Amino acid sequence: MAVFDNVSNIFLVYPAYAGGNHLINLLSLSEKVEPSFLSPKELKSEYQRLNREQDIDTPLAYRIAHFNEPENFANSWRVLDGELRKQLVEQQNEGYINVVQGHMNNWIELYQDGEKIKELKNPIWMFMSWPKSDVVLDRMKAKKETLEKENQWIYPDANENDDIAIWKCHSKWKFNQPSPEKAAMFNVQPGNRIIIDTDLFFEESGFEYFSSIVKGYLGIELPYHMGNSIHQLWRELLGLG
Repeated sequence: MAVFDNVSNIFLVYPAYAGGNHLINLLSLSEKVEPSFLSPKELKSEYQRLNREQDIDTPLAYRIAHFNEPENFANSWRVLDGELRKQLVEQQNEGYINVVQGHMNNWIELYQDGEKIKELKNPIWMFMSWPKSDVVLDRMKAKKETLEKENQWIYPDANENDDIAIWKCHSKWKFNQPSPEKAAMFNVQPGNRIIIDTDLFFEESGFEYFSSIVKGYLGIELPYHMGNSIHQLWRELLGLG
């Protein structure tokens, strides 16, 4: 039996260049997750195309896997737009699992406008941990301004056991103590979250690692051969294959 059942929304939080869009692409291989811009076959084809067209001199930081249409899939600001939020609500009512994603600063925006996200029912949180390996950190370092920006935010460690209060996740900004209702929504407790070890996700066996988590926590079986093939193509794109 899955750890979480009756999930309608996944709130995904991840550092820039930590593979968040690739993770969403893998999640979208499941028919239970909201309809993606690309079918699994098309998604694989796009990874192959991007590999073929990749300039060998392009910095690793620019080798990304944005194949989703931002206005139709993922991205936290959909919650703030009335029509797009309506689409999310319709999808959850149809039995799909929505994926609402963003970096920590995006979630602060949603925290500050906390009323709208209340329309998304039965959520669980998914965090990608702050990386420790050079493989991932080098992607951030390739864009200095990105690393400087992300270093201001506090992302969880892969073994984080404490509550994660979103309004406390900046090294300098101080927010007022939220109302009890808002605190309950944005103070993420261990019993309502999944933490993905970003360093393990980047490894050759990263799809096996991720798919086992998705199955154990959500009861979702991702197609192994398609998912693993896409993951290896992604690693090749980053020069890791």
